[in-house]
Amino acid sequence: MRGDACALAGVAGRPLAGDGTTEVGDGDVTSVWVAKLNISRRTAQKITQRHGITEVEVRDAVECVRGLYGRWDDDPERGRRAVIDVTIRARPATVVLYPSEHPMGDTWVRGSVYFVD
Repeated sequence: MRGDACALAGVAGRPLAGDGTTEVGDGDVTSVWVAKLNISRRTAQKITQRHGITEVEVRDAVECVRGLYGRWDDDPERGRRAVIDVTIRARPATVVLYPSEHPMGDTWVRGSVYFVD
């Protein structure tokens, strides 16, 4: 897996600005490092059916990619999440990520992804 490869390459473990342990407000722009993205089979199927975006495309857009920028959003029902702007198939897209309980702070769970154009 790509996430495991970049973690093994020593890239994982960077501090994550705005991971909920620092004082970063809702909507503040922050840089996010994603060493591994957990995607459930159900979520992958839903995103492919609704938006035509595959699990591989999402992983390629966010795993082990330097300079991912986005903003924090506090959803009253789902909690704190990172909203990341990426490019998939030369089209602007938004990926919603939820922090996982991984001790390194670099593993995320995908909530949604969709094209914005």
